[in-house]
Amino acid sequence: MRRGCFEGYETWLSKYGGYRAGDQWGCVGRWYSGKWHDAAADDYITRRKADLVDRAWARPGF
Repeated sequence: MRRGCFEGYETWLSKYGGYRAGDQWGCVGRWYSGKWHDAAADDYITRRKADLVDRAWARPGF
């Protein structure tokens, strides 16, 4: 699903506005909410970006 979204094959997402191939974070959010950059998707994107900054997996005891 993410690959098809990233490659631009999920053209039906255009009805939500702004869909374009190559928007990795948009596709991550779409996976979560099923829509393109809606409030739930954008919140999920923000949380996943924070996880990348936090790097909990790199700490001892993870």
